Amino acid sequence: MRGRQVMTVLLAIVAATVTLSPAAVAQDAIDPPDILPVSPLIISAYSVLGEQPRYIEIYNTSDQPIKAAEWSISLAWSLRKDAPIGSTVPIVAPLPLYTPVDGSIPYIPPGGYIIAGFNGAVTNALSQHMLSGLPSFIYVSELRLEHAEYRPYVRIITEAQAVAGSTMRLNVGATGYTTTYGGVNSDQIYQDKNYYYAPSGGFPLVPIEILSNPKSCSPLDNDSRCLEYVKFYNNTNDTIDFGGVRLRAGSVSTQLSGTVASGGYALFSISLPNTGGYVSLEDAYGLHTYDNTVVEYLDGSATSKKGLSWALIDGAWQWAVPNPGGANTPLPPEEVAIQADVDLTPCRSDQYRNPETNRCKQIVSSNSTLTPCAANQYRNPETNRCKSISSSSSTSLTPCAANQYRNPETNRCKSTASTASQLQPCAQNQERNPETNRCRSILSSAIPTADFPVESETAQGYDQSLGWVAFAGVGLIALGYAGWEWRYEIIRIFRTLKRLVTRQ
Repeated sequence: MRGRQVMTVLLAIVAATVTLSPAAVAQDAIDPPDILPVSPLIISAYSVLGEQPRYIEIYNTSDQPIKAAEWSISLAWSLRKDAPIGSTVPIVAPLPLYTPVDGSIPYIPPGGYIIAGFNGAVTNALSQHMLSGLPSFIYVSELRLEHAEYRPYVRIITEAQAVAGSTMRLNVGATGYTTTYGGVNSDQIYQDKNYYYAPSGGFPLVPIEILSNPKSCSPLDNDSRCLEYVKFYNNTNDTIDFGGVRLRAGSVSTQLSGTVASGGYALFSISLPNTGGYVSLEDAYGLHTYDNTVVEYLDGSATSKKGLSWALIDGAWQWAVPNPGGANTPLPPEEVAIQADVDLTPCRSDQYRNPETNRCKQIVSSNSTLTPCAANQYRNPETNRCKSISSSSSTSLTPCAANQYRNPETNRCKSTASTASQLQPCAQNQERNPETNRCRSILSSAIPTADFPVESETAQGYDQSLGWVAFAGVGLIALGYAGWEWRYEIIRIFRTLKRLVTRQ
């Protein structure tokens, strides 16, 4: 029983030593990786011919356009049952779903398809790949769509599904594609349509009138001038469709619809900040802003601007009379003058408005209004400012004291007393520096050297050493006490060991 106690004490001492050891460091907890979202792209159909994939039909299940160039296709093969002994399976690096050509950026629209064709099986496929040198004793066993921000979409193919003429398509249920595949005898199921290229350049039409602060109207008034709007004019020879664009005002965008014939006007009611901002057209998904449609309109929140529109007239933007269904109407001349005066900040009473720059300028009066200069000053004819009259005679300078003289270079007073008579005697262990005339200590030419170099020990090192000494002392005391308490058991163990050695 006491032997078990001895073992318990020894184990406790070992555990305490390990706990107190500076080498013991707690391991940092590792958070599990975030679970990536499900892939918005799925493989809706595929066709394989033994070891050769023919095409893969890819479908966008999300409500947002997907950039095809950010995705890749990975293929895997397996050995056939009758493959020669020692055969190996080739490994092909992931293939980009699409490589941009001429700067084009294709997007797969919501509910749209894109085809990845192999070895020319589908001539009009947007994504084309060539695979060669594949042995005949393998078959395509896996198709995979990959993206860094989504979980991969994986389709496993059995050896039986990789037979000649096999075409597999996802079954379609009431809620869309299901997870099961069914065989199709015809290869004419693939689609490569409605893939979306992000538009570039401009839109045929641009805004020509913006009403951000309409007049106050009765709820029964249906006048378009009671609403905020942006107006377009079709100056082309074609009918323009607004179905594929959105109208943006600040952070709010509105999907447009409808067409406008040549020579016609299109009016779109949209909420506009009264304090000014920008309006523009962008594509239906907000991926591209048509540069030529960006227009800045001025602050119309003032009472004087209420009911006025910001319109393009004769090539210049200006305040105008709203005209939703026709050509832009300029303000009457008297209203233009009123708006011009309102827009200008009034000048102060001591200023006037420069007719050329329209800026306020100081009214300069005659010299009689200038503050007179002091008796010892004169007025500078260039700056019209007062300046002190400097006298070159020495009488304007304050006389120096009896024991001083005037420095001819600085014109300042300097002491004439002899410096030698004012020097304080140096102490017995000092001497006077001939250059600075100051006392300095007399340095001994023989400086004794120390018999040993000075060593320093940081407080931290000393504390650490003292801690280890204390720890060792406590350990020795603990071991001594344990030996005394279990001395009889220890003597009995030694005697047993001695008998065992003697028998041998």
